[in-house]
Amino acid sequence: MKLVIFDIDGTLLNSTDVDAECYVRSITDVFGIAGMSDDWSEYTSATDRAIFDDVVQRNLGRPPTDEERAKHIERLIELFSVAVTVDPARFAEIPGARDIIAGMRSRDGWVVAIATGCWLESAEFKLRAGRIDHSGITMVTSTDEGMRDRLVGRCIETARSRAGVRAFDAIVSIGDGRWDVEVASRLGIGFIGVGSDPRSIFRREERCTVIDRYPDVDSFVQLLETAAVPGRE
Repeated sequence: MKLVIFDIDGTLLNSTDVDAECYVRSITDVFGIAGMSDDWSEYTSATDRAIFDDVVQRNLGRPPTDEERAKHIERLIELFSVAVTVDPARFAEIPGARDIIAGMRSRDGWVVAIATGCWLESAEFKLRAGRIDHSGITMVTSTDEGMRDRLVGRCIETARSRAGVRAFDAIVSIGDGRWDVEVASRLGIGFIGVGSDPRSIFRREERCTVIDRYPDVDSFVQLLETAAVPGRE
């Protein structure tokens, strides 16, 4: 049994820009904090939870409360709702993503999971907006873990337990960010990058396979079977 783990923003959905825009706006609306950076690499970890905790701590000098977190998430979903009404294409699938999820779910020998830095509510909203059926798929989000390494590790363990196996024969992560490459390298799992300009994210020496759209399921499985751990021979 083998495992493939998908990120969401920039990996399954073309939602990176609208996600950043609405996230920053929600922080401003709830806290009155203006000018926060949307370069997620500047924060402790590139997850909604870590970014939220960092921004509040830096600007208010204290950790956020549970009530503040709930207000932020509520406002974020409100902004997403407006955005999808105005322009549904901002939550469009990466070409072929919907079919690849459906195809891999029925592929013998493979388990599908999602590990995303989004809040749970955010992840579910965007997947619905992009019409990607994730019912029954193991999904670990920033609501569960704030640090990327632990988030992906928890996803692996949850998927392993649900599959009823002692260990997976192979694990491949699919992502679009520098942090996705780095986590895969640290955890020693295979990686496939998603992006139209691989030079901006994926370094040549890491020897990542990079796609800008999803192929048919058989071709995708071939890519999974040969996916290397980033930076390793």
